[in-house]
Amino acid sequence: MYTISVAMAAYEGAKYISEQIESILPQLGNKDELIISYQKSEDDTEWIIRKYENSDPRVRVHLCKEKGLFHNFEHALINCKNEVIFISDQDDIWMPEKVDKMLQALIENNVNAVVSSCKIVDSKLKPIKTITKKSHYIKPFEIIIKNIVQGSCLAFERKYLKYILPFPDNIPMYDSYIGLIISTYGKVKYIDDELMLYRQHDNNVTSRTHKRMKYMIDDRYRLVKAYISKIQEVKRIGTL
Repeated sequence: MYTISVAMAAYEGAKYISEQIESILPQLGNKDELIISYQKSEDDTEWIIRKYENSDPRVRVHLCKEKGLFHNFEHALINCKNEVIFISDQDDIWMPEKVDKMLQALIENNVNAVVSSCKIVDSKLKPIKTITKKSHYIKPFEIIIKNIVQGSCLAFERKYLKYILPFPDNIPMYDSYIGLIISTYGKVKYIDDELMLYRQHDNNVTSRTHKRMKYMIDDRYRLVKAYISKIQEVKRIGTL
């Protein structure tokens, strides 16, 4: 069985982060780890995550000195050491079977990354809607068009960090970018299991809002530009 690293980015997350951590830790084994990269906050985020670090050796906290969500997630990923990386937001809740089902999907489908379905809830965990599509293998074109890879629903083999990091400048979506790279050099499977409560609230920095068409087109252009640049770079590095 794989060893697991959970990569979490924390910033101004005191209100919900304990609930998220409490939903993750029972699913981890002794050799697994929860890597929390945090940026200095005005609330009690650092105090909360340090409390978990001091009480559980699987929790490892790292200060990210660079500003911005993408840098924070990048810093978390850099510090992940195990074979499979799960990405986690600071304000969601994992279903108790999330880790087992996603690892099972990786193994049984012989893929390099898995994206699960999730249920969107409000700040009080009241259901809003469910993001569900039929289970299938995800192709790069689908990621560009539909944004089907949501970071907090993603688990992937760590070996792909060689090509994923560092994140290119000016990418609009780090999760779609990760999905593009892995689906190009490996296989990505979407599974229709609802394995997470995706909390949407006023302070949710990762929630996806509806954009005007011109901004959506600009996002896709920047994503594809970064993707092509990375592909060219990978050709110089060599293959996995």
